[in-house]
Amino acid sequence: MKVSSPQFKQKSVIALADPRLRQALGQSRKGFVNKRAELVGALPEFEQLRDEARDLKNHVLDNLDHYLERYEAAVTAAGGHVHWARDAEEARSIILNICQRVNAKTITKGKSMVSEEIGLNDALEAKGYTVVETD
Repeated sequence: MKVSSPQFKQKSVIALADPRLRQALGQSRKGFVNKRAELVGALPEFEQLRDEARDLKNHVLDNLDHYLERYEAAVTAAGGHVHWARDAEEARSIILNICQRVNAKTITKGKSMVSEEIGLNDALEAKGYTVVETD
């Protein structure tokens, strides 16, 4: 299955023009909002947990260099290798070099916002690789 951002945009425009789909999405939204409110009400400590999660996220972001270095140390200790890239172009280059070095033909990868943000699929396909995304 080949997925790319341009195809998604085109397909979403077509899908949103479908009145049945629009009605179904509208109904699911109402159900989601009501179900979420019900579940939040059933968890008295919801606001406290949400605040703790926000604080934890902010702590990690404020100390990201420390956590990334810990991650690299753990990966290295397990026999892996972490590649550092300054920007999207360098990240694509590193990945393309690895694919070339191992003589890859098909790349199976998890779908991620990072690969979308750096334009990885387009770069791989431009070099002749078949990209298969998993969920």
